[in-house]
Amino acid sequence: LKYNVISYKPQAGVIVASVGDTIQFELETLADKKQMHVLDSTFVDSVAIATAASDTLKNTATIVGDKATCKYIVTSAADKWLTVVMNDEVMMRYKLNVRKNETASVK
Repeated sequence: LKYNVISYKPQAGVIVASVGDTIQFELETLADKKQMHVLDSTFVDSVAIATAASDTLKNTATIVGDKATCKYIVTSAADKWLTVVMNDEVMMRYKLNVRKNETASVK
């Protein structure tokens, strides 16, 4: 394994959350370099990865020892694919299913 991944979170491939929720991603790895971010795009290519990597105000990972953590805030009710990128390579993909608020109807 290229990055010697020891553990990762979340462990399930489908995440159910509501608008406003914060999702925390974690990778534990023995790699020396640990640059990590989360993309919420359906199509991820080298341009999307480079653009996200250069945006230091968004998706900044916290590194503590061998663990890199990154947070993603659910900002819309649209279901999405979330891609965890480390060192400019796709590591994991998750399906984000956003809970829809049900509104009461008056008849």
